[in-house]
Amino acid sequence: MDPIFIIGIAFLVLASSIGFYVVYHKEVVMKPLILKESAEIEAASCDDIKKKHEAWAVLGAIQL
Repeated sequence: MDPIFIIGIAFLVLASSIGFYVVYHKEVVMKPLILKESAEIEAASCDDIKKKHEAWAVLGAIQL
């Protein structure tokens, strides 16, 4: 086998493992966080949401 084919196969294996990790991270880490945050938003009152947004605006202004 030519070395270029071996290098090509190595890149394909590397790319597929990176793709697998991205999908795994989305399903295992991000999905529960999104569900938790959406449940908190549904349970919160309008005043709670307004306070949270104001706090984020203050943090954003501090970082500028």
